[in-house]
Amino acid sequence: MLAALLSGCISSAPQQATSSQAPAWNIAWQQHQLTVSALQNWRIRSKFGYVTNHDSGSAWLDWKQAGDDANANISGPFGVGAAQVISSTQGATLKQAGEQDLHATSADELTHHLFGWPFPIEQLRYWVRGLPAPDVRINSLTTEPSGLLSHLEQDGWVLVFTRYQNTAVGPLPGKIEASAGDLRIKLLIKEWFVTPDISAPHALRDER
Repeated sequence: MLAALLSGCISSAPQQATSSQAPAWNIAWQQHQLTVSALQNWRIRSKFGYVTNHDSGSAWLDWKQAGDDANANISGPFGVGAAQVISSTQGATLKQAGEQDLHATSADELTHHLFGWPFPIEQLRYWVRGLPAPDVRINSLTTEPSGLLSHLEQDGWVLVFTRYQNTAVGPLPGKIEASAGDLRIKLLIKEWFVTPDISAPHALRDER
């Protein structure tokens, strides 16, 4: 089942956007970035699967983001049991039942300890919203005519964004496929909760 989940990951890249395309294409993307970047408080319930040359597994991810503060709960049959990663501008902490808390300067350091490979939580904070991470070189970026990000190469990762879901703040990704070297990850977002300044929390379900 895991092989089926990850089959076809990054199988083909969309056509690259070029400067010769209609200006409205870029304007739509710029407007979408501004709208979604303003979303600072959100929560996702999702499932992710991963495959490397030596290992594979899957887990559930319940992630709450409030400004710069993140709380990611990871659970499932991936060999380490339930874990919680809490991060802020002051650093990050990994909590596991029966284990001493581990502290690090970044959440990525802790996920590397947890999985044996880096689960890029700091970049995913942006990628999960369909945005490139700031202050990191972008090697390639492709958007749809509607202004939604479809393909991104950044910081050694290749990402494909699909199954966008309508929310109170606009379309947000429902499926993200990512690869870096021999590592492949597929994130399926089952529920989006967003809290715009002018409305109550909004949830979406996608059981595909």
